Amino acid sequence: MNRIFRVVTILAAAAACAAAQRLDGCGAAPSADGWVHAPSDDTLGRNLLGAGYTFGRDSLLAALHDSRPDVRSLAAQRILSNGDTAAINALAESLSREKDTCAQGTMQLALGMLGGTLLRSSKQHPGGQIRATPFQACTASEPPVLALSVEQAAGPGNAALGPMVRVTVRNVSNRVVPFFWTASPTEIFSATVLGPDGGRADVPEAQDYLYHPLAELPAPKVKNASGLVLTGVVGGSGPMGLALAPGAEATWDWRVGSDFDMTASGTYRLSLGGTLDYLNTTVCSNTIDVTVK
Repeated sequence: MNRIFRVVTILAAAAACAAAQRLDGCGAAPSADGWVHAPSDDTLGRNLLGAGYTFGRDSLLAALHDSRPDVRSLAAQRILSNGDTAAINALAESLSREKDTCAQGTMQLALGMLGGTLLRSSKQHPGGQIRATPFQACTASEPPVLALSVEQAAGPGNAALGPMVRVTVRNVSNRVVPFFWTASPTEIFSATVLGPDGGRADVPEAQDYLYHPLAELPAPKVKNASGLVLTGVVGGSGPMGLALAPGAEATWDWRVGSDFDMTASGTYRLSLGGTLDYLNTTVCSNTIDVTVK
């Protein structure tokens, strides 16, 4: 009797463990080699099918509303695997209300990577160039979707990289808006930086390739740790997906001198702006004077 009881107890514990295991693999324990191995795409796909969903858009959008957080996470993963950029609004809506940490991370990753595809295919990035073409005229859309502002941030400047500028994007619409944050706003917006003489500030030679279509660039050769020569264009930070609720802001500090030559002392004029195709809107910032001593 005791033996049967022990067997039943073990089976019940195993069943409870299996029930607690997430379908998306989040929170899995390390394997014997000490590493946590993510489930394969095939495994994740089978798990999603087992949860009652298919890989079509309508089914995946429905899965984003499933009561189970791991299923919502699986849906975001599959939307990314499908490369479905048309689902970014649904992803942003889901991210804005998601409480589960793992599902939040998956949705942010999916939104950011899909956003990278959208940014590189936009009018400001002809040929897939990494940064938006600078010095473009800007006329804001009406009614506005986003408000964009710049201001010189307080604090000491950097002799090599110039002063700090704070960039703020605020959602002024009445809906959740997907936004793609990057380390340099030049990957999203066209930047205009005029030097003390009124002329255009130069782009450092080492970064000039970031503003050219990828097809025009020779593939640089880079050796990895094993000495193997790899080829491919490198650069860009990769966007992070954000879901801006009405009135919400995204703010970051930018060393303008890391993207434009600001080695000469004097007053520079700076503004940002450009068309965000995925929102069908053009956003323009104010123009500020930035002092370099």
